[in-house]
Amino acid sequence: MTSPFHVTGMIAALMAGVLADRFGRAPVILVMATISAACSLVFGWLIGMSLVLVVGLGLLYGFAALGDSPIYSTAITEVVAPAYRGSALALRSLLGYGAGAAAPLLFGAILDWYGIRNAGAWGWAFVSLGIAGAGAVASALLLYRIPEAVALHRRRALPRPAVSTAAR
Repeated sequence: MTSPFHVTGMIAALMAGVLADRFGRAPVILVMATISAACSLVFGWLIGMSLVLVVGLGLLYGFAALGDSPIYSTAITEVVAPAYRGSALALRSLLGYGAGAAAPLLFGAILDWYGIRNAGAWGWAFVSLGIAGAGAVASALLLYRIPEAVALHRRRALPRPAVSTAAR
């Protein structure tokens, strides 16, 4: 059952990249982070709800949570000075993988604390992810205050197709 969520994330990475080119990196990062955080805050409380609702929200959650990752790397390469890009990308990976390693520990500790059979345990465990997601939203908002990140607010000029001289 989890494979559709991962496939959704793969599709999201492509679609989010296209949207980021069209509308700007910072706006797409902000929207994806907001959707992901909101899904985190709600998802764990859906125990006993309709399977269609749970799967539908889960697919949206997978889309938002996984789709913005490539945009971060692209944004770093566009904003960080060339001499520091490798370090910045390494730090991004360290923080991302570190959070990916710490989140299940906290999630499991919350389930243990409340008791796994307690429906509220799942709600609070997902809320812990939402709190971290709120940090991502706050960080995305900070992009609008950093002068060096102005380039991330704008959409990209899409290349125009070359016109053949024979077509003239």
